[in-house]
Amino acid sequence: MLGMLNINENNWGMWSALTHMGYNMETIALFLNTPYMNALALDEANGAGLINQGGTDEAVTMLEDAKKLIAAERKSQEVSSTSQLNGYMALNKVTMLQVIQGKANLTALQKAIFTEQIADAHDKLVLAHGGIMSLQSLMKHDTKNAKTRSALELDLYTGNTFMKYEGLYGDSGLRVTKPSTMVRLRQNTVSGQVFETLTSVRRAVLDLRGDSVYRTAMFDELMQSYGDMAMTGRTNMNAFQAGTALNSYLSEVRRYLNAKWVTEITGKNIAQVRKEMTGEGTGMAARLVNLRASNEEVRDNLFIKQLIPMVNPKEGYSRIEFTGDRVINVSPIEMHGAFLALARSEDVQVRQLAEDLVVYSLLNGGAVGSRSYNKYIPAAMLQQLGIRDALGTSGVEYMLSLIHISEPTRPY
Repeated sequence: MLGMLNINENNWGMWSALTHMGYNMETIALFLNTPYMNALALDEANGAGLINQGGTDEAVTMLEDAKKLIAAERKSQEVSSTSQLNGYMALNKVTMLQVIQGKANLTALQKAIFTEQIADAHDKLVLAHGGIMSLQSLMKHDTKNAKTRSALELDLYTGNTFMKYEGLYGDSGLRVTKPSTMVRLRQNTVSGQVFETLTSVRRAVLDLRGDSVYRTAMFDELMQSYGDMAMTGRTNMNAFQAGTALNSYLSEVRRYLNAKWVTEITGKNIAQVRKEMTGEGTGMAARLVNLRASNEEVRDNLFIKQLIPMVNPKEGYSRIEFTGDRVINVSPIEMHGAFLALARSEDVQVRQLAEDLVVYSLLNGGAVGSRSYNKYIPAAMLQQLGIRDALGTSGVEYMLSLIHISEPTRPY
């Protein structure tokens, strides 16, 4: 079947894209088996990956020759557009089939026009497919949840940017010129309604006034920069790369604020704290091993049982690892309660261990992931240690003053 349709490793990508866009098998087969598209697929295959044969430019040469002939004929016939040339024919399936079968009785000019039409159609299809893929990625919140709040904000921002600029003005290749079309799309589809709801109510539901990173001038400035990168993505950075860059920047901001918070909790600089926490004989891993052996309260604690101390690992530094959510055999409530029991212990050593575990988590980025115990640290303890001042609005806005400084003051 694949052989009959001439689907091969050189053109299967375009087959898949056109099928995804809704074109039927007959139209795709005719289009992709024209001489120009065959040459384009072969050129791309010859210059790609492990089968790189130095690259060929058959399609480029074919198109350049066609354009030269058309330009000469337009000058000779004194017309301003190709469609005004004598012998011009619009692109159609009948002509494509005749060309493929070798039965087309075309003049040299008509062959050149046909080649240019196929090339133009290919360029438009590439743009249209990119637009559809962008739109599809935006209209997904009814079936797929963003993994992080930052990812959600990026999705919604990109969506509104697409709707406002690309969708309405056709830069994406979708050729949507009427605003009402996008309005109907968002109002009359399940995914569109979910997108609208998320856009309008997420902040009221997810944000606490005065405590949200996503309601700060710094975040607004970063999102604006992200939008600029995404809108000029066809020349220097695509939307995915821009989103990744912003997400990485936000992660580094969080790491910086965590480091600054650690210095405030411990009264020491980051280098000193890191050295103490990762030392083979004095680090957190060694301390945890010793306390487990000497202190029954620590040894029997459900949270402590999920920690793996690696005092002398074969690779890397002395550290504590977390077993991960998938293998924990106790509930999150029990995990929170076990950590809180450490923090409220009458034993000074145990209480200090709880605080040091918080510092150790912050030292490693403070990420909330499946292999991180950060999410099990009680909120009350974080509030007592000053999380609002460290990571709340005031802390984030402090970072805004550093964005425009070439050499920011670091806590280490």
